[in-house]
Amino acid sequence: MLKPFKSPIVLILILAVFIRFLCLYYLKDMVPEPFELNQIAHNILEGKGMVFSFLNTTYYAYYPPLLPLFFAAIEWLTPHYLFTMGLIQIVVSAVCTYLVYRITYQIFSSLKISNLAALLFALHPGFIIYTAKASGDIFFIFLYLGLTFLMLRLDFTKTLHIVLFGMTISIAFLTRSVFIIFLPLFMITLTFQFRNSLLFLRSCALMVGIFCLTIAPWGIRNYFIFKKPLLTVTTASINLWQGNNPISTGTLYTTQGIPNMEYAKKYVDPKIFEQDELRQSFLFRQAAINYIFEKPGLFILRTLKKILYFWTVTPTAGLHYPKIWLNVYLIYYGIIILFFLFQLKRIYYLQIPANLKNVFLVLLLLLAHSALHTIYYVETRHRWAIEAFILMIAAPGIASVLSRLKCTKTTAISSTNKYNLDKK
Repeated sequence: MLKPFKSPIVLILILAVFIRFLCLYYLKDMVPEPFELNQIAHNILEGKGMVFSFLNTTYYAYYPPLLPLFFAAIEWLTPHYLFTMGLIQIVVSAVCTYLVYRITYQIFSSLKISNLAALLFALHPGFIIYTAKASGDIFFIFLYLGLTFLMLRLDFTKTLHIVLFGMTISIAFLTRSVFIIFLPLFMITLTFQFRNSLLFLRSCALMVGIFCLTIAPWGIRNYFIFKKPLLTVTTASINLWQGNNPISTGTLYTTQGIPNMEYAKKYVDPKIFEQDELRQSFLFRQAAINYIFEKPGLFILRTLKKILYFWTVTPTAGLHYPKIWLNVYLIYYGIIILFFLFQLKRIYYLQIPANLKNVFLVLLLLLAHSALHTIYYVETRHRWAIEAFILMIAAPGIASVLSRLKCTKTTAISSTNKYNLDKK
């Protein structure tokens, strides 16, 4: 039986908080801060609105609304904005550690494996470093874990649970559009809980209705600004071009470390920087689509490369960080991904007890997230959003190895003691 907040999970949570506080204190000046969220938050507080200056024009839908509003609120309430944001992210990261513990138990029904998965998350080098970075990534990880926990725990035969999950998906969508993948995942989850097609359709309709109602204020705001419907962000077209153009590596940078945007005049439109937000969005989208249809072979090859980059490492990884940080992470991830693949084999052949429905849903989430990003562009941080689930699947294999090492050590000590007694 799961025992919330019983040792050793309490010790793991304390460790996670302690390590991240040290990171925040010692590395706060070493980690580059993202410009966009901070600048949009400043603009809100200065009365300019939720705007961002980009490509020589003003963007009104550069970023979904909730995180900029949250960042602005923290900056308004506290004098030491970045440090306070770091403290908040420490708390959120601790909650994520606990969610890893709970979700792993939902999959394997083992306290030992759940504790180990939580410990792996607490010691993840990337998650630790990003605590000192005032970005949205820790919040994205939290939302992925929170939505998955609700998806596995809630009873969708109850209307209130559907409403709760629908509102949570909507809130997540208003922080990052990629969370739309939870709508089809919800429908797949319903197939495990419903046999009546009418109830299934009614629940789907209720979910879509709740989703549309919750995000409606953002859509209405954009309609008044652009005089046309817009539920996402105008930068989606730019992101599509970033990963699909003649000089793209599948990331934001060329192999020389030069931002793709430096070549926009050459490969999109010579007058791209003289256009307004909607026109720029249109031109980037058309340039990407034209490239895909003109070079279908290269598009397929680059997509395959992006899939490989997503699950391994991009050629431009670590450009803005000390080399040793990347090397430490790659050693960590290399061990984890090997155990992950090994455990998938064991689960497939039923060699380890696991809730197969929950494993299936987690794997669908991993595939959907990776597929969506490979359409656009990939960075290591995109995998970090769902890397906690890789840790969960890998945990039983690591626990097995640790148990064998412990047994071997115990046997060796017993043999040594027996030999010493025989000599006496």
